[in-house]
Amino acid sequence: MTATRPTRLAAAVIVAMAAATWAGALAAAPIVAASDRGGPFAWGAALAYRAGSVICHQQDARSLHPGGVRMPVCARCAGLYAGGALGALAALAWVIGSAAPLRLPPGLPEWLSPVAAVVPGQLLAFQLSRARGFNPDQPRGLKKVTRTS
Repeated sequence: MTATRPTRLAAAVIVAMAAATWAGALAAAPIVAASDRGGPFAWGAALAYRAGSVICHQQDARSLHPGGVRMPVCARCAGLYAGGALGALAALAWVIGSAAPLRLPPGLPEWLSPVAAVVPGQLLAFQLSRARGFNPDQPRGLKKVTRTS
């Protein structure tokens, strides 16, 4: 079953708004916490910190500190959420700008459609890293966390 254009557009709007709102809340929470004001914004910041404590380790040394206040999530999680929000906004722009629906390979069920998009992207990233002279099997800056003796 293929989703209709209005359904796809509505889903893209909802996902993009939710992702952008969450990323914005993560960025705004330390600023609101540093301002030391009460009210609904302080409640929103407290909610962002509470939600962040459930999904992230919140280690102080691994977190960004805008305005001298730690973010609700670590730098890695903040990057993931910011990238997710940008990706969702790009997908929304693509859905709005596309006149024709996405064509899946014949016989491919719709629930497998992400694979049809992810695999070519991974192959592109692999080829780009090889073209730049990097070894994709040994990324820079990636160290083993545990060592066995």
